[in-house]
Amino acid sequence: MINFLLDTPPNGERLDYSHTISQNSDGLLTVTNDILDLSKVEAGMMRTNPEWFKINTLIVDSIELLSAMSVTKGLELNFIVEDDVPPAVRGDRARLKSAMLNVIGVCYA
Repeated sequence: MINFLLDTPPNGERLDYSHTISQNSDGLLTVTNDILDLSKVEAGMMRTNPEWFKINTLIVDSIELLSAMSVTKGLELNFIVEDDVPPAVRGDRARLKSAMLNVIGVCYA
């Protein structure tokens, strides 16, 4: 349903809310998958999915998922990527994003 909303002619605020809804639903799916992965870890069956991805994009996506929470608490969420961090890295993007969301989310609890 959110895809229909995203495909309609946007106004700025509605489009922003739509993207937030979409990203939060993706985040919920990630959390659900993480819970399911716990049983794989316990059974020794955990597999990673290494791929190349842009670290800045991963950070921005993570920040956007938590931006609504920071606004409601009157906080500003920002980040700095040091110059020596490569623009693209190879790793398990979903697991790294999940870890980032967990670490940043703890700060807002």
